[in-house]
Amino acid sequence: MIARFFSRRWRASRRGRATAGIEFALAFPIMLLFMGAALDFGMINFYASGVEHAAAAGAQYALVKGNTVTGANVQKAIQGAVSLPVSVSATITVPGNATSPAAAPACGCVTGATGGFSVVAATCGSTCAIDGSAAVYYMYITASANYSPMVLNLSLAKSILGNSYSVSRSATVTMP
Repeated sequence: MIARFFSRRWRASRRGRATAGIEFALAFPIMLLFMGAALDFGMINFYASGVEHAAAAGAQYALVKGNTVTGANVQKAIQGAVSLPVSVSATITVPGNATSPAAAPACGCVTGATGGFSVVAATCGSTCAIDGSAAVYYMYITASANYSPMVLNLSLAKSILGNSYSVSRSATVTMP
């Protein structure tokens, strides 16, 4: 009687272990996919933070140097501030000139309405038509980096999301 009780118990526990193994085999890949997505999301935010720091470092360098700064020097400051495992590209432009890197800051006046503004080229020291202020030096700094997903680098994800994510941040520097 006792032996029969224990043999039934042993068989029932064996069946339970098999069920748990099957459940684990089904749930584990899904759990890994979610963990990988969380890892990639965190890395994208890490890259965005690094690129933002690089753009801010370039803007700070331009502000400290004033209107004698060159675009090439701002690019060097951006590259020196990068703590990412990839290179960060920098685009330095000024009002009225779309070439990068800009040789030097250019004067401009702010135009636009609430919700957005732009800077148009103007002669240094001239009076701006919109608010009567004097035209000042401006420089636009944009830093960007590409992040290739580590975990979600599957063919299905590539077809939907592309091979990499471009992370970019910009800053506008006003120099009196």
